[in-house]
Amino acid sequence: MTIKSIINFFAVVKENKSLQRKAQMAADVETIVEMARECNLNFTSTELQSFLEKTPNQDLASKVNPGIGNRLHVSPR
Repeated sequence: MTIKSIINFFAVVKENKSLQRKAQMAADVETIVEMARECNLNFTSTELQSFLEKTPNQDLASKVNPGIGNRLHVSPR
């Protein structure tokens, strides 16, 4: 369920420009976890960090960045 919550959070971020800006400006994973809680999605910073480490940059970029195709220049790490 945790991975699903993380993926759902990235889907919400992808659709919300305000959240996109906040996520891109986030200083650490704790900030992202707090943003997720505000969206009623729960996961820990450890779970998020593990997910980020296991997911290729290309996949992360496609989850966060709007537009067509994968853009590798922006990563939520």
